[in-house]
Amino acid sequence: MDTVQKWKPNLIISGILALLTTLFAFFYVNKAKWFIVYLLLIIPVALTYWYFDLNLRYVYVLSCFIHVLFIAHRYDVSQQRHNYSRWWGITTSVIISILLVFLFRLFLYEPFRIPASSMNPSIKIGDHILVNKQGFGTYTTFGFNLHKAKPSESVQLKRGSLYVFFTPGKKQDTIFIKRLIGLPGDDISIQEDRIKLNGQYLPQNIVSENDTSIIMDEYSDNTSYQIQLMKNMPPIMSRMNNLTIPDDHYFFIGDNRLNSLDSRRMGPIPADHLIGEVTYVFKKND
Repeated sequence: MDTVQKWKPNLIISGILALLTTLFAFFYVNKAKWFIVYLLLIIPVALTYWYFDLNLRYVYVLSCFIHVLFIAHRYDVSQQRHNYSRWWGITTSVIISILLVFLFRLFLYEPFRIPASSMNPSIKIGDHILVNKQGFGTYTTFGFNLHKAKPSESVQLKRGSLYVFFTPGKKQDTIFIKRLIGLPGDDISIQEDRIKLNGQYLPQNIVSENDTSIIMDEYSDNTSYQIQLMKNMPPIMSRMNNLTIPDDHYFFIGDNRLNSLDSRRMGPIPADHLIGEVTYVFKKND
């Protein structure tokens, strides 16, 4: 009577795959359900990092490693081996997953971490933002630039909202986040960092004040947001005479008004340099 040799995952290969591909090692040990579980666990791990700056990545990898080895050691050789556990199934799964993540970040939504203080107090160093890229026409991620075009007609940019863009003369992987102040055709002038838009100063109210800074509410159209003025810093631009924003250009300013590289220095930003609109801010727990 012929005998069929039962397959069992190799412990060494299981460990190497767990270290190199983390959750994809569960495909090799023939346990797709655990792949799904660990895929879902990425969400709380990411949120913990974003909100509390607690890096659980190594705990996550170690958990995958130990769990995969446990499954491989206790593997039941009588179970059916699925195609996804074979080398070509694992390779295909990894490639498809990378491609999906890449396309999602390229065309739909992309997270960014804030490295500088130019948007204080609205967005602080270490906060994360989620950017909606749909309809903006300029698609770039991980330093890869696929296409550059101005936003479609379905995208209605709003004064007071937050957007990300790259600037003329800068690499497209250098991303800026600023608040939109002026639309094409608007007249803007600045006096001691007060903004005059189409003949009217943007309304401001003092919220708090201490020895180093002043926090103010500012209003643009129907949007309210907070800005910061540092007392020990001179105005970036004490006066800017009337500037009419050209067609297909936008005027952006940082909320940390005395410590922000923005359209006061760079000039209006071309429409085909806009990447997307900030849809959510993940505040770091201080």
